[in-house]
Amino acid sequence: MSTTVKKLLTLCMLSTAAAFSSLTHAVEHKIGGHLGAYGTAADSGLGGGVHFATTPNSLASFHVDLSTAAFTAGTYYSASPGIVFYGVDYAEFKLGLLGGPGFYSLPNDKLRFGLHFGVMGDFAISEEWDVGMESRYAAVLGTRKNVWSVLLTFGHKFIGKGDW
Repeated sequence: MSTTVKKLLTLCMLSTAAAFSSLTHAVEHKIGGHLGAYGTAADSGLGGGVHFATTPNSLASFHVDLSTAAFTAGTYYSASPGIVFYGVDYAEFKLGLLGGPGFYSLPNDKLRFGLHFGVMGDFAISEEWDVGMESRYAAVLGTRKNVWSVLLTFGHKFIGKGDW
């Protein structure tokens, strides 16, 4: 296993532990995944990943995303914790702006720090399941290879303390 993958796994475990340490205080928790297109100015590919989120109130949620994609030049990995601020928050539909720090491993490059931002929308298909769309841009510091992504998201929600 490469050093980059080991660093990403360590960061992911730490971020996941931090996100889930607030479980007793949150209103809603979500475990899900995402599939879609990732790219840079020179390369692109299909990929996916998992995300964990905890929502303490209707204003914002805290999330951790772990992603990978197969580019022509190699494999892309990222681990990005962040915050989603909801502008629209109904039981059936949510719209928000997201952002936060992250660690990115581009093909043929070392692990680098960066910042991501984007927009998202979630649609409830039942009380416990939702699907959505997300678009992100990650500015990877120390390189000119910034990453964009357009993703289809899906997840299972656990609402309140009693569902765990």
